[in-house]
Amino acid sequence: MKTRLRKKDVMLKMNWSASTLNLRVSTGRFIKPTYEGKTPFWLASDVDQAIDQFFAREDDPDNHPTATSSLFDH
Repeated sequence: MKTRLRKKDVMLKMNWSASTLNLRVSTGRFIKPTYEGKTPFWLASDVDQAIDQFFAREDDPDNHPTATSSLFDH
């Protein structure tokens, strides 16, 4: 079974507040949750992949700062 993260788990993992997470999801700067009823959740593997993609862009020497800041910029 795939591990599901609730909103508070994603907030802790990303070190974001609820408002930051909500803003980034609403502006497309972070992956959208899936809902079970009214409860949002994210697959842990999807969150981990988003983090991995961010760091892969950070390690790219041809990287442009505006292209890599979308997932983690404050």
